[in-house]
Amino acid sequence: MATSELRGTLRIDAAPGAKRFQGVWLEHADGTRWVIDYRARDLWTWFADHDVIVTGGTYAPQGQAINAIHFRIDSLRFARPDYGRGPYLSMGPEQLLAGAFVTETALPGSKLAGSSWGAFVDEAGKHYVVVGEEIDPRRGAGPVSVRARVLEPDMSYTARTSGPDLWVVAIEDETD
Repeated sequence: MATSELRGTLRIDAAPGAKRFQGVWLEHADGTRWVIDYRARDLWTWFADHDVIVTGGTYAPQGQAINAIHFRIDSLRFARPDYGRGPYLSMGPEQLLAGAFVTETALPGSKLAGSSWGAFVDEAGKHYVVVGEEIDPRRGAGPVSVRARVLEPDMSYTARTSGPDLWVVAIEDETD
């Protein structure tokens, strides 16, 4: 499968249909559509109904599949980055990271004092805020390998901690 760059509009079906399929699509200006996911995960809703530029390629799914061209997205960014539009400007490719889930707490005296959030600390010590509904980042300590996407935050959208966020797609290996 060759990697290519495409421009289109990210669309999400209004409601789940048969077999809970709620398609997420990349729609080209000429009406051509490629399915990119079978579920309307938060990851996609942040970019829904906007022109985006993606890299990736078509693939043949294994097992039962929707009768449509499938497109694997490696990276995604807004075609026209309007700052302040939403929480993220882009997302990177899935990657395998080793590290641990932790709970981080805001410093006393800060605007967020007393609040906490789930985070992932990789083997190199880099901290990521964990976002999305797929994984509970407060589920306990221990070494873990995850498949995840790094999200580039729009720092003009809202006050937040600095640095990238992490969308954990799946836990690959867990050792306690």
